[in-house]
Amino acid sequence: MADRPADRPPWRLLAALADPEAPPPSSDAFEPAAVASALSVAGPHGVLPIVRRKLRAAGFDPGRLDETARPLLADASERLALEVGQTMILRHHQRRVMAAFAEARLAAVVVKGPVFAGRLYPIPTDRYFSDIDILVAEGGITRANAIVGKLGFELEKDAFFDTSARKREYQWLLAGNRSVLVELHGNLVHHRALRRRVSLGYAQLVNLADSVAGMLVVAIVHASCGHKFHRLLFLVDILQAVRALPDDEVPIFEAAVRRLGIALETTTALGLAGAAFSDERVLSLASRFSPGIAGRLGLQLVTPAAVVDALPETTVGSRLRRHAFRWLQISPLARA
Repeated sequence: MADRPADRPPWRLLAALADPEAPPPSSDAFEPAAVASALSVAGPHGVLPIVRRKLRAAGFDPGRLDETARPLLADASERLALEVGQTMILRHHQRRVMAAFAEARLAAVVVKGPVFAGRLYPIPTDRYFSDIDILVAEGGITRANAIVGKLGFELEKDAFFDTSARKREYQWLLAGNRSVLVELHGNLVHHRALRRRVSLGYAQLVNLADSVAGMLVVAIVHASCGHKFHRLLFLVDILQAVRALPDDEVPIFEAAVRRLGIALETTTALGLAGAAFSDERVLSLASRFSPGIAGRLGLQLVTPAAVVDALPETTVGSRLRRHAFRWLQISPLARA
């Protein structure tokens, strides 16, 4: 699996720059070529706001970059301004949708992006999000779709094969501004075969929704069951949730992991995030769960380098490792 392109950044540098709370390394430690490669992948990995801020805090001189790489920092500043504006628009429509659900007495909860940004990140603009994810109570998805449709949104469908019902995920774009996306979820696990073992719907989350323990569960399921660890941002979410986890919520988190049957996903996600950011609390929390054969295989398959190499164009090695992990999740070993 040694297909790693030379232009990919060292994963340790990207992880150091993507950690929202770690002090920035000395600017002398940055090789201009490594900084350029880190900037080129930071956007796809969702960590560009943090990387830009850390480079500025370290006093990195953009003049050290060559002419092809120098615009990347300027582009990062422009993108940050656009993302802040987009975030404000998304939050406005989040309030509209949730108010309509409340009026209709439809049980639903906002998850992921806006919740993580507001609760887990000391600087909320570090955590950009491009849509609003809403988890709807079982049996309420039809009503939820009808309500959102009346608010000026249009359902996005594949022209040939619509998978919304199978995935239990419905994507609604605002008419006139298709950059505004609201996703309604009946379950946060979209892979049907995997959902037979791991299910995270409104009923499983409702008692945890306002707790950091619940956010950590969502972050782990999102990273491992939704996207196969293909963005570094997912590991940052896990890192920040563990940092914010109060000691009295640790038993709540442990009980939720065992109740949901996600020990494999938890040991892999926590082990991966702990290794990527060298965080002792994350690694300590991971050690509370017995990994078993599946967990040990998971930690061997998915590595920090495999995560970084997933974007902007996945390498063969990264794809094989992450897809092998998905196979592991639906194999009998995961149930052992």
